[in-house]
Amino acid sequence: MEWPLVFAAFILGLILGYIGKTLVSRGLGKSSKGAAIERSKMELSQHKQEVSDHLAEQRALLGQLTEQINRLNQHWNQGSQRLAKEEQLPPLPFMQTSTNDADDQVETTPSLRAEQN
Repeated sequence: MEWPLVFAAFILGLILGYIGKTLVSRGLGKSSKGAAIERSKMELSQHKQEVSDHLAEQRALLGQLTEQINRLNQHWNQGSQRLAKEEQLPPLPFMQTSTNDADDQVETTPSLRAEQN
């Protein structure tokens, strides 16, 4: 008569263990999901900051490159005016350096604008 009682206690222990494990895992799951969401938000904001820093650095480098190209064009225009006085070559265009994206276009001289139209 003891074996059926031991078997029933074993089955009851399995059922209670499963229910307890389920309740505990639900509580841990909610807290781990909240931590995962917070971690994802932090990673996203860090990634946004890295992208922003990268774009700012690239914009600064492009500004420096534009200035160097303008100096090269100015040097080329001065040299061509001194060396080829009789030919009157059209000057090379200069690039604008501004903070507006709409203004980031190549500025052309009036003679080149006429040729383009």
